[in-house]
Amino acid sequence: MPGVSSLLSTLKLNIDDALVKRHGDIIRAVEAKEVEQWKDQSDLSKFQVNLIDAKAPRHRAAWPIELTAAVEQALANPNPKAPEGVTHQDWQRVLQARNNEAAYWSAEKLRCLGPEIQPGQTIAATDDILVRQPQASKWLTMRVARIATTKGCRYLSGTGSRVLRQLSLMLFFCAGLDDWVTLLGDGAEWLRNYFETDLSPFTHKELLLDWYHLRRKCADFSRMICLTREEKKALKRKLNSSL
Repeated sequence: MPGVSSLLSTLKLNIDDALVKRHGDIIRAVEAKEVEQWKDQSDLSKFQVNLIDAKAPRHRAAWPIELTAAVEQALANPNPKAPEGVTHQDWQRVLQARNNEAAYWSAEKLRCLGPEIQPGQTIAATDDILVRQPQASKWLTMRVARIATTKGCRYLSGTGSRVLRQLSLMLFFCAGLDDWVTLLGDGAEWLRNYFETDLSPFTHKELLLDWYHLRRKCADFSRMICLTREEKKALKRKLNSSL
């Protein structure tokens, strides 16, 4: 019966939502307890951080694998030129890598060039997300973060300012006050304030607009600047290529 099926689906959805909320409450309670333990430590320099072991990063292929042989052949020439199908930006990265310490790399490895976390660098990415509550039209604002080093990563979540306290402590544990800290985000005001105030003790730090929001802001500005759809597409292609 359609009515019974709809009722069972609604009941299952409510049960799933309740389980997710209960699980989230448990996680936040454990993280809050961990923050209190950190605050009670008399010597934070001796505190050991539990990180998820780092794995080899997965990069999007710079060009189709069938072009690898053509790239290898092009690199064998004294004045190598990019084969058709390889973008100028990818080719410049390949030439730069070949001129530096990666001169012995194969074309297959060069195909997957991408950004890497450097020794002595800690990267943190954070954002706000909305989690649907079991009640109709009720949402919970969650703040999530991911900290990554060359050794591993750690995920944080919570509400209000507690997760920012967690993030600051984790950055201190991973980077100290002298290593390089890179904070990625969407450019929100709360994130800028956090960077300027809470991270003020850190000597070397930077706040970067993450790639997703950077592209989205470029698209928004293109829509405001250009008069036609064709002009907007052309400007977006130029911006994304330069970036």
